[in-house]
Amino acid sequence: MRASGVFQHVLLLVVPGLGVAGFLGEPKLWVPEFLELGGTAKAVCEIPNLPNSGGMVLSMLLDGAKLETTQTRSNGSQIAQATIPPRPPGQYVVECSANSGNKERALANITVYNFPVPFLESLDDLEMVGTDRFLVLTCTLSDAGPMMVSINITGPDIPFTCKGNDPNILVPHRTCSLPAKKEHNGKMVMCEAGISVQGQVMRKRAFMRLNIEFSPEFSDDGCPTNQMLIEGKSNVVLCKADGNPLPAIKCMKDGLSYEVGRLPEVTSNHSGEYTCKASNKLGHLTRTVTVSVQKTPPTSVTHALPETSPTGSSPRAVLSALAVLLCHFL
Repeated sequence: MRASGVFQHVLLLVVPGLGVAGFLGEPKLWVPEFLELGGTAKAVCEIPNLPNSGGMVLSMLLDGAKLETTQTRSNGSQIAQATIPPRPPGQYVVECSANSGNKERALANITVYNFPVPFLESLDDLEMVGTDRFLVLTCTLSDAGPMMVSINITGPDIPFTCKGNDPNILVPHRTCSLPAKKEHNGKMVMCEAGISVQGQVMRKRAFMRLNIEFSPEFSDDGCPTNQMLIEGKSNVVLCKADGNPLPAIKCMKDGLSYEVGRLPEVTSNHSGEYTCKASNKLGHLTRTVTVSVQKTPPTSVTHALPETSPTGSSPRAVLSALAVLLCHFL
């Protein structure tokens, strides 16, 4: 019993001594370098190569405030995990230490930053420069920190003219304009914003498809000026127009209005000149379409010869006999 008592007493003395002598390894701390505002992160601390004695607990602090930890033991290592809760933007210190008398501790910094997705929008009104129209785009990055790097608006084969990219203004933004031409309608543009957090550049992007309005336009394929219809059949007067918003089309003939679409049974009365008008809020355009109606050719009727004659002889046999007789006379 005495030896056992001395052994236990020695263990109590030796375990702290091991820490002082460096037999306990230094704590190793893993913490993400950056944390976006509103998010959480995991911190992991480990002391490896421990003797097979229990009682080791690792403590973790965030700027001096204790974090709740989960303790595990694996392969001779004591491991503690803690969750870093959402914090306001700024830089914080995470600390890990052991309760075994070990004087060593591990420190790590984590920077909480705010970087919202940039907001890309087009202004409702088009700028007029002389007779030319320009679409204006603005990309804004609100409440970003700690430091603005850049905002850029780009698009494929689009000649942007941009201004405003000062990282020191209160609400960083960039404004670009482009000619309001129909060939740019439907193209995708991108705003890319970047901030610098402790020298690390981070980027986010916003996308928008351009909606450029233009007045109606006819094409020979969409609205041929000469069209042929077949009498007695249902058919269409083909007339489409390009435009944004999509134009409404109305065709007139002899003072009567015709919807562009499938006609009832075509008659000769449908021939003539139609005036087709395409309209949207930016204007209207007219085109004359000449329609010709082709009469349906009469159906030919063929009569088949009967297989047998009234006398019972087949027509083929009679014709053969006549041919032989004719050759005989010749």
